Amino acid sequence: LFLVLALGHLVSAFRPSDIEQETVDWKAVGWIGLALTGLVGSIWLGGGFILGSTLLFALTARGFGRRALLKDICLGAIIGVLIFLMFNKLLTLALPQGPLERLF
Repeated sequence: LFLVLALGHLVSAFRPSDIEQETVDWKAVGWIGLALTGLVGSIWLGGGFILGSTLLFALTARGFGRRALLKDICLGAIIGVLIFLMFNKLLTLALPQGPLERLF
């Protein structure tokens, strides 16, 4: 079954189409790449989940064209804390801890 789906996908990928191709916004790709690098770097360097998810949210929002960086950092921190508390306290699952997570 998967082989049939793979072959069908391969055929449709190389079939000529009348749909106009969109150009790639490399600036947005760069911001999102920086956001992912910030998340991984924060966790790897011991900054923790909250800092990493804050960077991920704020820089990804920037990549999608939002210009309110300070508001996005605050919103990302709130979302990061809520997700951390939900995983840590409700589900009793450990997320990478840094200095902020040790406060909870």
